[in-house]
Amino acid sequence: MSAADADALSRKRKKRKLHTPDSESKHPRLEPKPERAPEEAAQTSTSKPQLYVPPHLRSGGGAVKVGSKRQPGDRGACPAPAVLSAKSRALYGQDEQTLAAARVKKLPEYDESNAAVANRVRAVLNRASLANLVPTIRTIHELYQSSGRAVVQRLVWDAIAAVLGDDRGGKLAPDFCFVFSVVAAILHTTSSTMGGDAGALYLERAAQAFDVAWNTEGEVAAHNLLLFLVQLYLLHVVHPETIFDLLRVLATRYEAQDVDLIALAVRQCGVQLRLDNPALLKDIILLIQTKQSPPDQASSHERHMLATVLDLKNNKRKTGDDERLKRLSELRKLVNATAGHKPQPIARVMWRELLEAELHGRWWIVGAAWAGRGNAARSDDSAAAPDAMSDHLTKLARKLGLTTELKRPIFYIIMTSTDVAHAFEALERLNMRTSQAREVPRILCLCCSAENVYNPFYALLGARLCAANRDTRASFQYAFWDVLKELQSLPVRRIANLARMLASLVAGATRSSLTLATFKVIDMSRLTARHCFFFDVFFRALFAVTSRSGTLPAVIELVAHEKYQVLRTGLLFFFTGFDWTRNDTESLGLEPIAQRDLDAAVADARRLLSTQNK
Repeated sequence: MSAADADALSRKRKKRKLHTPDSESKHPRLEPKPERAPEEAAQTSTSKPQLYVPPHLRSGGGAVKVGSKRQPGDRGACPAPAVLSAKSRALYGQDEQTLAAARVKKLPEYDESNAAVANRVRAVLNRASLANLVPTIRTIHELYQSSGRAVVQRLVWDAIAAVLGDDRGGKLAPDFCFVFSVVAAILHTTSSTMGGDAGALYLERAAQAFDVAWNTEGEVAAHNLLLFLVQLYLLHVVHPETIFDLLRVLATRYEAQDVDLIALAVRQCGVQLRLDNPALLKDIILLIQTKQSPPDQASSHERHMLATVLDLKNNKRKTGDDERLKRLSELRKLVNATAGHKPQPIARVMWRELLEAELHGRWWIVGAAWAGRGNAARSDDSAAAPDAMSDHLTKLARKLGLTTELKRPIFYIIMTSTDVAHAFEALERLNMRTSQAREVPRILCLCCSAENVYNPFYALLGARLCAANRDTRASFQYAFWDVLKELQSLPVRRIANLARMLASLVAGATRSSLTLATFKVIDMSRLTARHCFFFDVFFRALFAVTSRSGTLPAVIELVAHEKYQVLRTGLLFFFTGFDWTRNDTESLGLEPIAQRDLDAAVADARRLLSTQNK
């Protein structure tokens, strides 16, 4: 071996660093793991999995031993969840008492977040004014997105109710209360396009809070809540009949507190109520006048209220009414501009339905639960519930053929109502569609014809329905056309009752009344004995009314159009050819009319018809 080869081999050996006993202690060689016994391998495979602990929670950087138990107080222990399985309970080492407490413990973040949102809502409403409505509504809509619509709507009402029900603040001025009313109206208008029911919530909560304050003599709270409800009505959020029903409740009890509340409502919204429904307002005024105290016993508050109601009845405006209406128009425009469109009033819900919403449901909210009118009917409208009817009415309804789900409630209401106003309100609360409401005139005619003695109740109710709805007048006309086509098969008593009912509906001589045009389907030149009997009863009853009221010219004037030329000619033919001295209606109980007055009425009718035919 040459010297060069020896040097290369020496350098190679130095690089390889052959292991020595000393070097092995410093660098131990990895030996293959010894094989475990089968029992040990089975025990390891069935052992509990190792719990992962984050590095920053580990004790001394070591891992948790397999199968070891950590206590919640140990350093590096993980927080236990609220509900643990048996496996996790073994890992965390918690006893049953600790676990039971963890299960019932509520999350503190829920209450804290609601408190924060409530504080923000109160702060927003405290800063609200008619000048900064846009940022106020924008902030509430942001809370809708972050905290939920239902939660924020209830918090908004809680904030408003805290102000309205605070006795220390005294009775609120209308201008100050309008801030909350306008905010509620805007939220109602915007929520209606987003699937919400803010207006219905505010109406229901306000009604229930008012009922509590009203029954506990909370004078300040009742005043403020009634003012809030009235202003919601003025802003087209609440239906007018809801306010009418509330006034009826106040007038029925008629105590000192009710007198002040009626005066407040009439002063704030009396003009608008007169414009919306003068007939219902007249009923309320009549109810108040029947409840009023004698003049020598009336208090100054009651005299002031009666004077206000009398001025409203006579359409006598007071100083400031024009300014109030102008201010109201500006607020409505403000609501429309801020919300983007006009508000849609809440459905025609009655006062007691608001108070019993938790019991019977909320039919006026789309998608809400409702027990149905058969179960949710009010005590004064129990006529709408078939289960509460006597066997006699049930058999009578079956005899008249009124057995459908639509006709039977209408029949029960008509037959069990105490008066015309009660029947009208109960029928209106059925909220029937136009096609369903057409059955009411037919059922009225059927009930009237079935009476053994003529009952003017049906005609008065029919006139009330015609005045409230134009479609009802057309339905009555169709019903009487069917009657005139079936006269040959009807008994004399039924013909007489229907003729008198039609005479009462025509004698009103208003645009909402029926007219003589109902007879245009009859050929006057081919009248049968039944037709002549019908016309005899009809005109005697009509002339008996018009001779006192002087409305005969108005009755004839309603058929003055040229399209009724044939009808006027036929009536002239009947008046001329019929023997009015012969009276076949003495046994029918008609209102007596002297022969001289009857001849004068016939002559006047002939003269008026001849004048119009020229």
